[in-house]
Amino acid sequence: MSKFAKKFFTTAIISVVAVSVAVPAGVANGATVDELQAQINALLAQIAQLQTQLSGQTTGGTTGTLSGIPAGFTFTTNLSQGASGNDAKYLQIVLNSDSATMVASSGAGSSGNETTFFGPKTKTAVVKFQEKYASEVLAPWGMTQGSGFVGSTTRAKLNALISGGVSPSPSPSASPSPSASPTPTPTPGTGNTLQVSLASDTPAAATVVAGGNANFTKFWLTAGSSEVAISSLYVTRSGLTANSDLENVKILDENGVKVGSLGTLNTNSKAQITFSPSLKIAANTSKAFYIRAGAISGITAGKTAVLGIDAAADVNAGGATVSGSFPVKGNTMTAVSLTIGSVEVMEDGALTDSQPNVGDKDVVVNAFKVVVGSTEGVTIEQITVEESGTASLTDTQNIELYDVTKGVSLGTTQWTADGKASWGGLNLSLTKGETRRLRVQLDVIDGPSLTVNADLMDGSDVLMSVKGNTYGFYITPDGNDASDWTNSNDGLANSNQTVQTGAVTVSKSSSTPATGNIAQANNQSLAAFDFLVQGESVKITSLKLSFDLGSMEETEVTNVKIYDKNGTLLAGPQDLNTTNVTGANSTTYEGSVTFTDTIILPVGTNTLSVKADIATATSGDDTIRVGISDADATDITVTGMTSNNTIGSTPANTEVNANTQTVKAAALVARTLTTPAATNVAKGVNDYVFAIVALDANNSGEDVLVTSLTVTDTPAGGADASDIDNTEIWADLTADKSSRGDVYETLVGNPLQFDETTLNTADTLAYTLTKTIRVPKDSYVNVAVVGDVATGATNGSHTMKISAATGTGADTGNAITETFSGNGQAMTLSTSGALTVALDASSPASKLMVGSASKETLAAFKLSANAVENLDIDSVQLKVTNGDMVATWYLYDGDTLLSSSSSVTASTETDLTINLVDNTLVVPAGSSKRLTVKGDLQPATTSSHDNVSIQVGVVDASDIVSTGKSSGAAVNSTGTGTASAHDLYRSYPKFSVNSASPATGSHVTLGAKQLIAIFDVTSVGGKDISFENGDSNSFVLQITLNGDDTDTANETITIEDGAGNILDTGTVTSASATSEITVDFSTNNLTVSGTAGAQIKVYADTSDLEDQGNTIQAWLDPTAGDVNWGIDGSGNYTDGDKIFKGGIYGGSLVKP
Repeated sequence: MSKFAKKFFTTAIISVVAVSVAVPAGVANGATVDELQAQINALLAQIAQLQTQLSGQTTGGTTGTLSGIPAGFTFTTNLSQGASGNDAKYLQIVLNSDSATMVASSGAGSSGNETTFFGPKTKTAVVKFQEKYASEVLAPWGMTQGSGFVGSTTRAKLNALISGGVSPSPSPSASPSPSASPTPTPTPGTGNTLQVSLASDTPAAATVVAGGNANFTKFWLTAGSSEVAISSLYVTRSGLTANSDLENVKILDENGVKVGSLGTLNTNSKAQITFSPSLKIAANTSKAFYIRAGAISGITAGKTAVLGIDAAADVNAGGATVSGSFPVKGNTMTAVSLTIGSVEVMEDGALTDSQPNVGDKDVVVNAFKVVVGSTEGVTIEQITVEESGTASLTDTQNIELYDVTKGVSLGTTQWTADGKASWGGLNLSLTKGETRRLRVQLDVIDGPSLTVNADLMDGSDVLMSVKGNTYGFYITPDGNDASDWTNSNDGLANSNQTVQTGAVTVSKSSSTPATGNIAQANNQSLAAFDFLVQGESVKITSLKLSFDLGSMEETEVTNVKIYDKNGTLLAGPQDLNTTNVTGANSTTYEGSVTFTDTIILPVGTNTLSVKADIATATSGDDTIRVGISDADATDITVTGMTSNNTIGSTPANTEVNANTQTVKAAALVARTLTTPAATNVAKGVNDYVFAIVALDANNSGEDVLVTSLTVTDTPAGGADASDIDNTEIWADLTADKSSRGDVYETLVGNPLQFDETTLNTADTLAYTLTKTIRVPKDSYVNVAVVGDVATGATNGSHTMKISAATGTGADTGNAITETFSGNGQAMTLSTSGALTVALDASSPASKLMVGSASKETLAAFKLSANAVENLDIDSVQLKVTNGDMVATWYLYDGDTLLSSSSSVTASTETDLTINLVDNTLVVPAGSSKRLTVKGDLQPATTSSHDNVSIQVGVVDASDIVSTGKSSGAAVNSTGTGTASAHDLYRSYPKFSVNSASPATGSHVTLGAKQLIAIFDVTSVGGKDISFENGDSNSFVLQITLNGDDTDTANETITIEDGAGNILDTGTVTSASATSEITVDFSTNNLTVSGTAGAQIKVYADTSDLEDQGNTIQAWLDPTAGDVNWGIDGSGNYTDGDKIFKGGIYGGSLVKP
């Protein structure tokens, strides 16, 4: 250590003593002058000893193995996170000597910047060190992962590295485990006693940073054989510091949750902590607690403080006898001055009173944000709020901390007995400068007219445990600025949430019977009313219902009852009185009934239904309407279950009426519908739907029970009723489908047989239904008549309907007289369906192909079935030309492969037949399918394969054979279709406009040789394409000019290849016209590489296009003879209509 360093160190110690001595006597623990002098003498002696140690050190550094560690130094004490002193610094030096275990790469803790504090970074480095030397450090303990605790085996390895030697692994039995040892629990005493004892794992002597906070002491409270209730205790400070240097003295449970009040040190150096309700220690149990306090931001570095419980008298435990080895106090904490992180906690915007109702969930009671300063990031370990407001702790539940910024819940808890909700183990890591928005929300389960809030602060103390991520100190959050909380609420939301008192709103329910019919029967549904209850559960002790009866008599409505939504009887039965009631909206009600049964309704919407007996003496079309003549306290008496307050229901001065119901007798109409439409039906078809009938009770006063139906078949055109077999009745009663695929899933009429054999003579079948059909009033149920057609049936038609039925009223049991409408549709029998073939619109136009191409589309045909039956395609016969050039043929149903076949061998027109497995291709009745023909082409290897046309067609009736799915009859196709012929080549040229070609709108420059177009020519198929004059190869170039009609001068057109070689020239007139130039390659031939292709550039003399708006354009016309090419230097093939298909246009250049 240098002389300057020694001088500075000594001066610093003396300064600490001087500052300590300067504290007034009344502040420093109330010590006398003699006591202070004694303390000073002791400190001076200690300083002298330190100076002696310093003088014994060399001034040129250290003599140990590692620079910075004194010679002869060894680690002799265990170390853990939170420790401070030279041992911590020397530990960092050892760790930094190896890049695998270094504490930090830069800044505090890095090599050359080691500190005397054992923080989180040091612990992480220790873990790396332990795992690097695991065989020596961890293995003796049976461990594989480092703990960060520097125990005996870790110290041994550190000492070995310092001395440069190798230390043998010590026996693990001689030293404590490197991992934290369990803290022994004190042994309870007997009787009504309370033992106070210091925990063996009380925090070690360490530093507390100015503006931070720390746990000073851990202690146990142990009850004897009786439960102990502690109402208060005193925490006493000792050490060389002032009472005003410490703040926010509090007691935490072993989970870090604050218990009791916040304490402030008085002139006797004591802080009283009160517990309300009392802090209870169960009989024969121990509980661990911490004494925690903060150091004010202005504390002087070097001051020391010790906190503890000074005497048994400082614990108020009622009648319990308090014992212990007093004073029970922790180790000395020394203040350090360091700029650590800061945290500001404040209101997150104004929170208005949402006026929640009992039963509301996720009611926000506090919204706050945590703002991190710029010094270091922080970790929020725990947050606590205290219940505030007039509501009791049991009025709310499920207190949730919600991270608004991240959109996630951080946990849900319940209020403790002392009104706190805590969330521990949060480990919310916030970066420097970050703002995190949080809120507290809960469920309201009671407490009408009471208020709820959540307080984040106890006095000036923010109930939040926050640790700095860089220096590892606990930071005291600040929430005391005037701008942090509205109205200086100090941690409270700016508005209480006021739980609403009971309120009841009455309305006509959506489930009330629609305007419709009722029967002359008992228990008829007349009305349903919704009672919306808010704030608290209520009880109704009087409810009056009024009845608008029209021409009915009061005596015809009896046994009025009220039910809840589950059908439970709540009130009644009662009969109507005869006193008229005038409603709030002037309706005259001829009768009413008042229920005095107590009806209890919970918070929420409660539906109450009204039913009554309707006398058989009522006249048809009589009407009845139920209402509440005045929905406020006039007709309803309501009391809050919690508040016991009388509640006025709403809407006030308003009638609430249900729908009008009309008294009707039971009625049923059997309507044979117009679907299915009249059509042809194949003989031999099974399960055919001949008719659909609606059993309609829309004009009935009650549900109708149908027990029998009669089906009538009317044959015509020579038909015989007995040709329809196994006639059944099916009903649509569920959401399922039948095996036929229709909605008539329930068999209600078993198969019966028509026995009338006289042609054109009607026959009937009477069914006693196997399942009674209940037709709801004001609704209907559809049934279907289903039968099989005999294969040998005679021609003609069959028309079916329901001609008779037996039904009774579901409520009254009265027989009804049914009515019938609709005659059904004639279904004409046919031997089989029909199949028509035609060329499909998707069949490709004539095109060029190259050898070995895969799955080229050659043709597409449309197969159409008439409406009689589905047709299963059995075989397809195609007429093909040059079919030997197709290696494999494929048939597709749209995009689905059906079958394939090998090539035909003949090069001339021949037949190709492809057979299909049953059900491979089925054409639905009344629909069509697209049959696509594709082929894999044979290789084209010689000139004999060039310009070979391949064509496919269906040229004869019966070329496609099918089988009727219903009739089973063979059905041959009618109609023909021949696809376009497609030409096969070894290769062919493809022309396109080059991307660099002058675009439309480019300017005419009046040049003698201006580029007007660039065409790319490529080879499809990979062979060289040749344009040679000797083979009469050529292409025709179109030049369109819009020029000077009065000037007939000729303009030169030059055609070059990409290398600038002239291929040909020509002339066109400058007058407005389109001219053709046949490029016959008279100057130079052109070979289009099979791999690289070629370019053709067109130049024009544009000097005469001097007028504004003059244009010139080069293009290629889709005419068969406009291109003639060879392959590999020979041949002349012309297919310009395909190669130039649609025209290929260069840009139109214009004179600006």
